[in-house]
Amino acid sequence: MLFMRLYNDQDHFPEVDAVKTPGDLFYVALENDALTGYCQFRLGANTVYILSLRDHGDLLTGDGLLRSVMFYAFSSGIDRAHFSEFIDMTKYASHGYHLSYERYIESIDGFLGNCVEHKTGSGTEKKDCS
Repeated sequence: MLFMRLYNDQDHFPEVDAVKTPGDLFYVALENDALTGYCQFRLGANTVYILSLRDHGDLLTGDGLLRSVMFYAFSSGIDRAHFSEFIDMTKYASHGYHLSYERYIESIDGFLGNCVEHKTGSGTEKKDCS
């Protein structure tokens, strides 16, 4: 089962440790305690700076990591996200990521608010985040 959470001081993943610098935060994706992806970021006064993303070719993992980071930032009072030029965001356009020319999402709240729950014919809830 895939699980995403903040990287903590007890974690030791060589792939993350190799790029970590002071002040960086990470969300990690784990499957059976094995690292399947990560997102490196920093919190600014009004903006979360998304520095790198490794999804190992799985767009759903990458999308989940990005949304986790943005939700974390929004929960910390930040409503703007900037994406490093080192992240190829074109492959995420089908998941709703349409950045400004300067590589920003101006409203995390607006972006995440586009993810709407609705009932399916079977009565189960489904999220539409496109």
